[in-house]
Amino acid sequence: MPAWNPLFTLLPRPLAIVGALGLWLGSLDPAWPRGRYDDAKTAEGWAWSRIKQGQWAEFNEHCGTPPLDPKKEEDARWGDDCRKLSGRFLEDLLTRAPWREAVPFAGVPIVGARVVGDVDLANAKLIRPIAIVYSRIEGEINLLHARTDSVILLADSLMVGDFAANGLHLEGDLLLPDTAFKSAVTLNRAKIDGFVNMIGASFDSNLNANALQVGDMLVMRSDAQNKTSFKEVVLRGAKITGQIDMTGASFDGKLDADGVQAGDLYMRSDGQNKASFKDVNLTGAKIRGQVALAGARFDGKLDAGGLQAGDLYMRSDAQNKASFKDVVLRGAKIAGQIDMTGASFDGKLNANALHVEGDLFMDSDARNRASFKDVNLRGAKITGQISMTGASFDGKLDAQVVEVDGSLLMRSDRQNKTSFMDVDLRGAKITGLVDMSGATLHGLNLSGASIAGDLELAGPGKPAVWKGNIRKPGALTLRNTHIGNLMDAKDAWPAKGHLHLDGFAFNHLGGYKGDTGPAMRARGMDWWDNWARLDPEYSPAPYVQLAAALTSAGDRDAANEIRYLGRVRERETEKGLAFVLSGALQWVAGFGIGTYTFRVLYWVLGFSLAGAALLWMKVPAAKQHGPIWCFGASLARLLPVIEINKEFTSFFDDPDRERLTGWQSFIFSVIGILGFVLGAILLAAVSGLTQSS
Repeated sequence: MPAWNPLFTLLPRPLAIVGALGLWLGSLDPAWPRGRYDDAKTAEGWAWSRIKQGQWAEFNEHCGTPPLDPKKEEDARWGDDCRKLSGRFLEDLLTRAPWREAVPFAGVPIVGARVVGDVDLANAKLIRPIAIVYSRIEGEINLLHARTDSVILLADSLMVGDFAANGLHLEGDLLLPDTAFKSAVTLNRAKIDGFVNMIGASFDSNLNANALQVGDMLVMRSDAQNKTSFKEVVLRGAKITGQIDMTGASFDGKLDADGVQAGDLYMRSDGQNKASFKDVNLTGAKIRGQVALAGARFDGKLDAGGLQAGDLYMRSDAQNKASFKDVVLRGAKIAGQIDMTGASFDGKLNANALHVEGDLFMDSDARNRASFKDVNLRGAKITGQISMTGASFDGKLDAQVVEVDGSLLMRSDRQNKTSFMDVDLRGAKITGLVDMSGATLHGLNLSGASIAGDLELAGPGKPAVWKGNIRKPGALTLRNTHIGNLMDAKDAWPAKGHLHLDGFAFNHLGGYKGDTGPAMRARGMDWWDNWARLDPEYSPAPYVQLAAALTSAGDRDAANEIRYLGRVRERETEKGLAFVLSGALQWVAGFGIGTYTFRVLYWVLGFSLAGAALLWMKVPAAKQHGPIWCFGASLARLLPVIEINKEFTSFFDDPDRERLTGWQSFIFSVIGILGFVLGAILLAAVSGLTQSS
């Protein structure tokens, strides 16, 4: 007997008993509820008659219309009762006995219907597929914590209400292609063992898929016929076993994929389907394969700090220019390469502490010029090379303490001129070469940098250009910079006063691109002295390094010449007595450097000739011995520590002034003193005491 019901008190007692009995008996007759959908003249009855036979319920056929577009809401034919289904009809077929068991394995396939009211399948265990195509769903679909081992297909339809599938566990596929969602779609913590297809779908509200798990692919791309569009999308913490494909899709809100995990992530453009994004958060994302952003447009910030991926493609392609605003790659770890070829960055690129196992390409190509504003590569580690060939940098390039196991290519090519504003490479470690041939630089600071290979300031006909801004020329700072080989051209250096060389060290002059070593040495040491003087502050380093390089090349005479010029430059910085004394050392013994040391002989010869002339013209006792004797006597007086001839010594020993007058004796005493001075200078020169560089 059914439980008591107050309704029964309104009926005569016998009728109440009969009614109650009828209800009880009816509850035992499984055929009783079927009568709800047995009338094939109704839309639901007709649909059930088709579905239970394993056929599609095709309402355009039933209503005698061509296929209707569910997205054309103004089409009045959608209001015909011949295609109207209630939300309860779907609930009954999918969840309630006996319809649930009577649905064949083909499931519930519906075409061209208008579903009114909500479809509540929350917590349901679905045993048959659902397929709703070219239809209008005017209520919401509630799949909260539902479970099914079949497919859910909602294709080419209009979904007016919410599609709520939080906690859904679907062992098959979730197919939502070409469907227009007017309200929110939620897949938070849903688990889809198959793949999710949203190709061509449009979302007018948010898509929330926080912690979504997909066993195969998550496909959100556009196709040739339909553009996939989203508002705000949340994929935070989602785990996708296969790839996430957003190729050609447009996002009119933030894409939050913080911590997402996937095989590949495609966010690229494809031909006419141009991918566009606002703010994108990929912080901490882990992508086992590639992240492809080729040809995409980002109108907001792309934050990929801590990203882990195989390859990162941010390049332009033949049909689509990749464009970015602010980009964050701070601490990202890329197992392969990063390719930004031809991309434009209209904001800051922050790649502080970036780690790339392959190459970093930031160059232009024949179709697209790469352009950057401020770029931060401070502390980045690049296992391969960095190529900036043909790119333009309109802001600061901060690459302090960057480590590059390959080469750093900052050169121009035939199609594109490379240009930089302020470049900071202080403390950088470059295992390969640094090539700036043909580039325009407003300023470059290589202080403390180590370049194991070549510093190339010029290629064939392509010297670096130090342009600077309107108020000052471009500057090159090489303080404490260590390089392997110096390759340049005569006109590849900044203007005087804008080159800084204190502590600059290099091993060899010349190479295979700029002037060769012999050509560089053939410029003459005066040219190299003038080169060192481009630095307004004296430093012995460039002279020492040039001398070492010339000695290594076997040109010792040139090495001595540049040492001498360096010592002359040093003297120019001295003042007072030091300046006077070093001047005497310079002009008397050439600072004791190479053949300049024998400059003292000219002084010996000069003083000796002067003394000989005095003896010949003013001392009759000497003249009678002839001019050669006079020269020998004068030389003997100039070099008192060396007794050339006792006769010369005795001649000047004249206390009674028999041969020399008083003033003549004084003059030759001075000559003797000068001899001691010249001898001391010569001794210091030979011992190397006067050489400080």
